[in-house]
Amino acid sequence: MKKIASLLLLLLLCVTPFRAEVITLRSGKVLRGAIILRNDEVLILRDQNGARFQYPAAEIVSVEDEATEAEAPAEAKPVVEKKASQSRVALRLTLNGGGAIVPGYNTGGGVGADLWIGSRRIGDKRVFLGGGVGVQTALLSDRNGIYIPLQVVMSMPLTDGKHAPEIGLGIGYGFTTHHTKGGLAAHLALSWRYQFAEKTALLLGARAAFQADEFTVTETLDDVAYSGSLGRSIVHVGLNLGIEF
Repeated sequence: MKKIASLLLLLLLCVTPFRAEVITLRSGKVLRGAIILRNDEVLILRDQNGARFQYPAAEIVSVEDEATEAEAPAEAKPVVEKKASQSRVALRLTLNGGGAIVPGYNTGGGVGADLWIGSRRIGDKRVFLGGGVGVQTALLSDRNGIYIPLQVVMSMPLTDGKHAPEIGLGIGYGFTTHHTKGGLAAHLALSWRYQFAEKTALLLGARAAFQADEFTVTETLDDVAYSGSLGRSIVHVGLNLGIEF
């Protein structure tokens, strides 16, 4: 009967989770084990392998509980917040209309449109940088023209607010669909940007554009025809309406 009780006690010790105490000695040494006996004179400690150690009570600085690994709460894994992927690619479609002026010579009207593609952000700044193609008409009394400008464009807000004034610049080359040479094309736009969705904004403002052009002129003098090239500058001014998405 005693043998059976001893076996049951041994099994109970094996099954029971090993509860460890952390004992700090005056020497600075840290011990871990189960305390079997502790009084004013001695402390008897059993380690996880069953070995017993005895230490004078005067050498004990502190005794603290330590949860077993099985009972210790699992270390909380840091929660990584996944930021919603924000596309930096943006499309801009703008429409413009107003007057066409050949300084000191002629005036008329004109309408146009542009399509730009680029990045909606540079670093942490809400700056549009890209390029694209457009079409611009010049309806003058002596000569009508259609120009296809290819430009690099940049646009940036003037304040940090969600809705803010914005300035835009563009420069490139304007081709023509008629018998002229075309030339330098550039524009300056000042708009109010209204951000009505995360990736969608409306722009409304004024625009001034410059288009260089060159065409051939012929003059007859004493029955002799002379031809040459005549350059002119066309300035387009008017309203500008755009959408970015």
